[in-house]
Amino acid sequence: MIGVDATTLFESQTSLFLREETNHVQPNRTKRSNLPSASSPVTSMPVTAVIRDNNPSADNSFKCRVLYSQSIVNERTMSTDTTRNHNKASIQLIELDDSGIPIVPLPPQDSSSWKKQLIFKCLIYTVFPCFMPLIIFRAAKKSSLAITVKTLKDLYKTVSEAHRAPIASLPQYQDKMLLEKVWKQPSATPYISRNALEYQQREGYCGRSTLRNILKSFPAFPSELIPEASGGASDPEKWSKVITDIANTPDCKIPPIETKIVWGDLPFEEFVDTIRKALSDESCRLAVNYLRPALVGFKSKWIPVHLVLGLLGGHFSPIVGILENHSSHGYGSNNSDPMIAVFDVNHSYGGAYLVPASRLYESVKAQDLTTCKSRALVVLRMDGNTRTLD
Repeated sequence: MIGVDATTLFESQTSLFLREETNHVQPNRTKRSNLPSASSPVTSMPVTAVIRDNNPSADNSFKCRVLYSQSIVNERTMSTDTTRNHNKASIQLIELDDSGIPIVPLPPQDSSSWKKQLIFKCLIYTVFPCFMPLIIFRAAKKSSLAITVKTLKDLYKTVSEAHRAPIASLPQYQDKMLLEKVWKQPSATPYISRNALEYQQREGYCGRSTLRNILKSFPAFPSELIPEASGGASDPEKWSKVITDIANTPDCKIPPIETKIVWGDLPFEEFVDTIRKALSDESCRLAVNYLRPALVGFKSKWIPVHLVLGLLGGHFSPIVGILENHSSHGYGSNNSDPMIAVFDVNHSYGGAYLVPASRLYESVKAQDLTTCKSRALVVLRMDGNTRTLD
């Protein structure tokens, strides 16, 4: 994420342009022109997942088969009061494609006028790069100029290497057969069964969107306490504080929820072990704060704003799974460097993708100049599997 002053500009003035900034990775995905937007109403049902059957003989309709069920409703007892209670408890359905990969509704379109969009674009190209000297100055005050310069060189080297070999060029990146395996893992199924997946509504909302994805995946977490989509929470400590504040809400009756920040400057083996342990515990969820350009590279090195965003472009997303052995698809086998499944809350990246643990490690170890710390994994633990509705 960017510093406090720059973040304000970044989140409140430039949503359209920055959405275009992240569109340089365009994965091959199923056409979604007929999908609902995040603002479209969806009728609540006691079934939480369906799968599309693209059988041409079905007259362009699709068949539904139940994959997960949160409640079974006896039609003979569906009185008005019962319906109201089930509407509180039931989960809206989520669509899966023919590979079992969730189809997440796209965020609503930006409704700003073209004049306003043009002004925003001019602002980001001319004003935003001016914040770079301020960020460097503040970082140098916290450490030293020599350390800050070395950090910038290291960041530039890391992102430049990713620019030459982005993760989208890997055959595993969004391989449907591998992603199908991921979404069947116990660490990923709560996001489907609870219909917890959503994309950020605009740039700067990645932290809050990641938090909403994770909290919705906990059956015991009250839906009315899930915060609305917004900006803010630009680093792991601020992000974790949001959860602490929710847990400390007066008369808040939820099971204990804890967060643990695991900074990226730890050894690689401990980094991978943290991911393994968190994903193997059904009471845990895992978020990652990382330098995404360290995975995808610069959009351009020669335009100042692209260079600044490439070095400072922190991002939050949930980690939903891990593939320890992917040799079955001819991509080799290396359990010391497993494939990590990240559900990117920026819809431009097509949802979940696979990244080697070593590459993700480098993006998390990359220092955030606004805090002079590395980025981090955040482990959330919540005891209790069910919630009793009043």
